Amino acid sequence: MKRVYFKEALSNIELQKYNESFKIYKKSIFRLNKLQKYNLAGVSLAMACFLLIKENRFDEIKKLVAQTKKTLSSLGTLFSETFPVTLIEYIIELKKFQDEPRIKEALTYFENLPLFEEELIFLSEYLGKDYQKEKKSKETTKTITNIEEIRNKIINIASSLQKEKKDVAKRKLMKKEYWRHIFDDISERKMIDASIAYLKTVPILIEKNFLKPAAVSLIIGSVILFEEKNIQIATETFEKHLKDNESKLQSLPEIKIMNFLFQAIKNNERKLIDLIINLLLEKLILFEPEIKILKTVLEEEIAEEVDNKEELSRKKIGDLSKLQVEIDQHFGKIQSKIGDIRRDREDFLKKRKAMRRRYYSDIIDLLKSKNFKEVAIKYSDLAKTIVKRKDLETSSFLMLLHGLALLKTGESIKLIKDNINEFLDSLGLNKKLVKDTFYIMVILFLVDVKLNNLDKFISKIKEILEILPLFEEEKELIELEEL
Repeated sequence: MKRVYFKEALSNIELQKYNESFKIYKKSIFRLNKLQKYNLAGVSLAMACFLLIKENRFDEIKKLVAQTKKTLSSLGTLFSETFPVTLIEYIIELKKFQDEPRIKEALTYFENLPLFEEELIFLSEYLGKDYQKEKKSKETTKTITNIEEIRNKIINIASSLQKEKKDVAKRKLMKKEYWRHIFDDISERKMIDASIAYLKTVPILIEKNFLKPAAVSLIIGSVILFEEKNIQIATETFEKHLKDNESKLQSLPEIKIMNFLFQAIKNNERKLIDLIINLLLEKLILFEPEIKILKTVLEEEIAEEVDNKEELSRKKIGDLSKLQVEIDQHFGKIQSKIGDIRRDREDFLKKRKAMRRRYYSDIIDLLKSKNFKEVAIKYSDLAKTIVKRKDLETSSFLMLLHGLALLKTGESIKLIKDNINEFLDSLGLNKKLVKDTFYIMVILFLVDVKLNNLDKFISKIKEILEILPLFEEEKELIELEEL
């Protein structure tokens, strides 16, 4: 990859011929997109934009991004979703507010892109940092001490996995009831929704003693989380479901193999990852969308081709940086609406007080008795009633209270997100309108912060919750014990 596309660009950087490098990076964006290497195309865009920043040509960045997306046409969607493109758009937003300290902080996220050494040195010099080549930690090299021994152990476990005809027929018959709607989510690239749906089927299938199909749901749901979030979230979710279901799946060979997969991914053991995924593809009863999901793991690191294997590990850090950028953007949108919410708070509260006796008396009684589960149900039901009257603001506020009430019960964060998304999906043409309301943005932001353990936002969330137009009895809902 380096010889084909970037040798001359890197040479020009070292010779300080930045405009010549810019032209090469710009040209490579379309080529890489055509090869479906969307993330690498995004890296080329990021480097092109960085060169513009270096040359004080910031005004050209927005134009370059817009022209690129227009040129790519249908290819532009997948390209736009990559971390490098998200990062550049984030920097463009920061520039609007002349937020130079945060722009510099955002530029440090470039370190998590799969950059060549020459690019990393160039970036470090601009940021005023000393470049130090990454070294694998001793801890990492110790974790998997004997690859061959572990390889044999995995193959031995997999040998007990049998794909019997009766099991194939059974899963096909079960498809409509348990997984068909999930495949719709996958086709629409709603991957987190698909993961949540897979994981929701696990206890249901276990209860009916369909252990092998339950294992497949747990495996695919967890793999999606790895691809969309990170390995830590995937591992924790996988282990939680095993614990919640009293380890009924623990003895299955496919589940034992997954434990090796998570460890191999954490330690970037490419050969073990390939072995395990290929065994799962061969031994599990899978539908076509699930096969593609597993094959994506095989291609995951290959798509990040660089000369030095150590640089591949940056993808995992990059995932976290992408999440950080997305969360920052989400919080920025909420902040932009806070002034209006503060200004309209008293009017909205008066409106709610006028409706108190008619709509809220049962909820208030339940709040007094601390029956938060029933409170959550009542808020959800009321939101569905109110939204039919086209009162989108009140209905979205009620769904925020629904989520806060569920948090008080200790319900799964994923369930809260699922409920909010189900409500939004029921709105048809009004979905986007309601999703962009302050109150829905706040509950979805809170869910993301909790899902990803982003402690730095805890105090900010509490400040936001304190400006809500609440009845006195509802104020207990915002006393969150822990995030």
